[in-house]
Amino acid sequence: MSIKAGPQASYLVKNTLNIRSSVLGFNLINQKVDLTSNTNQWDMGLTGGMSYKFKNGFSLNGYYTHGLSPIDKNANIKAYNRSGGVTVGFEF
Repeated sequence: MSIKAGPQASYLVKNTLNIRSSVLGFNLINQKVDLTSNTNQWDMGLTGGMSYKFKNGFSLNGYYTHGLSPIDKNANIKAYNRSGGVTVGFEF
């Protein structure tokens, strides 16, 4: 078993919102909006996780990342990056 923790730095390359709306097969809206200039491109965060490797070669991993920088550049919305994940692996 291992426990992992540490800092994380992320960089946003592009942030595009695709908007599509249709009614009865007719497209009403089909737009792409570039939101890159409205969001912070750098995010600092903290990551922590655990992993366990079984004797037969299987492994389980889980992690959680907690962003410390707001997503919105103008601070109008208090939203932060949060993510987690689980992986299953096998070592030959």
